[in-house]
Amino acid sequence: MDKKCVSTGAPTKLPKKEIIPIKTPKAADKNINSFIYEPKLIK
Repeated sequence: MDKKCVSTGAPTKLPKKEIIPIKTPKAADKNINSFIYEPKLIK
């Protein structure tokens, strides 16, 4: 299922392992939002 991030609307179908390690400010900002909302969307 293509779940989308609530705040950015970006796809959150990437594994959490792919989201966490990224330290780039821009990427981190998007990924943190996805990481926060993704668990809620999955449940």
